[in-house]
Amino acid sequence: MGCVASTVETSEPESSPKNARGSQTAPNPGRTLLTSSANSPKDAEAEQTASPTGLRNSRPGGFMLNEEVTSPVSPGKSILRSKSLQGLGHKETGRRATFDAVSLQEEELAHCRSVKRRVTLGQAEVREYRVQMTQSRSSEGNRGQFELVPDDRLDKLASLANSEKVINEMIEYVDIAGLVRGASKGEGLGNQFLGNIRNTDAIVHVIRCFDDENVTHVDGSVDPVRDIETISLELVFADADQCEKRLKKVEREVVGQVKGAKEEKEALQKVLKVLEEGKPARAAKLSEKEELALQDLSLLSMKPVIYAANVSEEELAAGNEYVKAVQDFAKETGDQVVVVSAQVEAELKSLDAEEVQDYLESLGVKESGCGSLVQATYRTLGLRTYFTCGPKETRAWTIHAGWKAPKAAGVIHTDFEKGFIKAATVSYDDFVECGSEEAAKDKGKLRIEGKEYEVQEADVMHFRFN
Repeated sequence: MGCVASTVETSEPESSPKNARGSQTAPNPGRTLLTSSANSPKDAEAEQTASPTGLRNSRPGGFMLNEEVTSPVSPGKSILRSKSLQGLGHKETGRRATFDAVSLQEEELAHCRSVKRRVTLGQAEVREYRVQMTQSRSSEGNRGQFELVPDDRLDKLASLANSEKVINEMIEYVDIAGLVRGASKGEGLGNQFLGNIRNTDAIVHVIRCFDDENVTHVDGSVDPVRDIETISLELVFADADQCEKRLKKVEREVVGQVKGAKEEKEALQKVLKVLEEGKPARAAKLSEKEELALQDLSLLSMKPVIYAANVSEEELAAGNEYVKAVQDFAKETGDQVVVVSAQVEAELKSLDAEEVQDYLESLGVKESGCGSLVQATYRTLGLRTYFTCGPKETRAWTIHAGWKAPKAAGVIHTDFEKGFIKAATVSYDDFVECGSEEAAKDKGKLRIEGKEYEVQEADVMHFRFN
């Protein structure tokens, strides 16, 4: 999930402090979503600094979204789930500026500008666009960890329940050394870098969508679609190489009548056909059974993509021709586009909470780019949020759409899933209207759901288990 190199300098991360609202920051996540990046004028100086090897930091880059469930401290304790984004992007696309804006790591730029392999981690909690940071170095990448907030629903529930603590879901950003043309053939960080991406669930590709004569582009001109295709092709080439090697082995397994080999061979041939056309593996439109046959390969171009179009502050609301080009491109592939501005995100972190909305409204937008990105991530990965609510704490939990109640309970603790009996459930709207779980029960709004219940967005749940 992080940056790769031949010699790695690492120091132990600082212990994660409790955040201002009582939650504990999560350890390093395990499942991920990758993103690539766009640039802003603020990024120019940082990206032009030469690395110790004499090479400029001119690699495409991105962010990976990770998801992990940590082990509980003791039976009955909540399991902390986190999300993580790992960043990559072209030189002067705003990878550094975007990461700095969302993780408040400007003071740590010195660690990253001149070092190819030694990188900085930052654990952060975001609430109302304010961030608390702790930092450390690692070979995995520059990190900033955030709550997915503000979430007015969570705050409302907490106020009704007089909760001592409010605990939001977390998101982690990892900025890594990037991808160069030829990475699939070993250029730059090569296959080591690509191997890190394989642990991701999706890709957020941050793209430069602004003009600035003071900010050069690695290819000499601004062309977001070209930048998309540059990174996409490297992933396609890497996948094709992997599939070809795997196919040779599977063909021998077919001869030996190994179970599942025939199905895997057919799926590999189907994917190779589109890869040879320069298209991503996801264009093969595999069946669920075929995807299952290839899941161990973790094909890079099989992952869903979110395009984050990085624009100037002046063009955040209306967009521009570059944004339209990205939107047209994404329309053909069925991917989502989010318009962001690293400049605006950097400004937001200097404002008081009450000033944030006024500033956004003055720009003609309703929410920050980071907020839009989080929403796009949830849609892309098919995620839902449910709540647990009580006097000790009110907490948000993220699950995949379609999960039944026992599996949803399992994100709190595995014992909840194994011993699941039933779940007292009330919708968020009904809970707020009634004012409490007891009042909801008195008014017939509280439901007792069993093992086959599919948890809905914003359900407020109380699990009962053996």
